[in-house]
Amino acid sequence: MALWMVRAGQYGEDEQACIAGNFVSIGWSAMPDFGHCKTREELRALYEITYPVAKKNTAANEVGQLWAFLDRIQVGDWVALPLKNSAAIAIGEITGKYQFIKGVDRTKFRRNVKWFRTDIPRTAFDQDLLYSLGAFMTVCQIQRNDAENRIKAIVNGKHAPAVPAIATDGDDIPENNPNVELM
Repeated sequence: MALWMVRAGQYGEDEQACIAGNFVSIGWSAMPDFGHCKTREELRALYEITYPVAKKNTAANEVGQLWAFLDRIQVGDWVALPLKNSAAIAIGEITGKYQFIKGVDRTKFRRNVKWFRTDIPRTAFDQDLLYSLGAFMTVCQIQRNDAENRIKAIVNGKHAPAVPAIATDGDDIPENNPNVELM
């Protein structure tokens, strides 16, 4: 099982729809349905048609996130949804493949989720996990410091032991640039 973080809008505007509808979704509302893309290169080509003036690094980053949502996230993986409108994090299991919902704007790209808990206070998470869950990205895998097993423990009402900080060659740098709002 992998653990993923997926955001629900820049300001959390889609959080309640995701929780109530049992799904996670991503933005990029200008993108057409990309479910037919069989390779990352096909997705990149579609992205470049949709966003022709995107800078090279921006395009690479965003295509990577779209590809993760489409292909890398698997049924059975866990997902964390940091809630911006409350001091909580929702945790669930991905139960479905990528879906495109016609007639919907902001939440048209979806993955179905069975929520285990939608109200875990941020205080239940150690600082290193909050750093990882505070990544600026919309979609990213969270794996540093045995995150998967520690979050499983939290969902089960246990406190997972903190991973001791070890000064190494950059491993102590927060994953994917922390979002200080979460901390």
